[in-house]
Amino acid sequence: MPRKSVSSTNPIRVLRLSQHKTLEAFAAECGVHLQALYLNEMGMYPTVLPSISKRITSHYEVNADELEEQYQQYVSDKRYQFGEVHKPYVLNEPSLGHDPLRDFRTSLGYNTVFGFAIAVAINPTTVRRVESCTTDNFPGQLRLALRDIQLPVGDIEELEIRHQEYYYSGLRFKRTGSSEQAS
Repeated sequence: MPRKSVSSTNPIRVLRLSQHKTLEAFAAECGVHLQALYLNEMGMYPTVLPSISKRITSHYEVNADELEEQYQQYVSDKRYQFGEVHKPYVLNEPSLGHDPLRDFRTSLGYNTVFGFAIAVAINPTTVRRVESCTTDNFPGQLRLALRDIQLPVGDIEELEIRHQEYYYSGLRFKRTGSSEQAS
C-alpha cells in the first residue's frame, strides 16, 4: 500500500518555507514554472535545476555544492525509505498485456505514474516514456532509482528484459491502434 514519504528534508523546500514563501512566489523569484519547482521539491529531477540553484546561492548565502549534496542525500534517503517499506519485492509472472514496469508499480499499489514517480523520486516523464514504449531500454535514471529503492539487480535486469520483449512484441502497436480507432 502506498505511503506518504516522511517529513521533507529537501533543502529547496526547507529554504522556501523558512523564507515564508509560497510555491508560486518562490517559482516566480527563481524564474521557473511552478510545476518545475514542485517537481524539484519532490526530488523528481536528478539535480537541483540551474535557475533554482542560481537564485538560492546568490540570494540566500548557500553554497552550490552543499545545496546539491543535500538534495542528492534527500533523493537517496527517500528512495531508501521506499525500499524499506516495500521490500521484499515480488515480480509477478511475465505478461505481454501491459508493460512490465506498469505491472510492477501497480503491484506496489501505485495506480498512477505520477504517484509512483513521487514515491521513488524520479521524473514522471521517464516512467511514462518506458511504459508507453517510446524507448526499448530503461534510461539510466530509472535503473538508478530502481537500484536505490533496493530492487535487486537481477530483478531490474529481468524487468528490463520483459520490457524489451513487450516493446518488440508488436502488442504495443495493436493496443495503440485499437484505442485510436475507438476515438
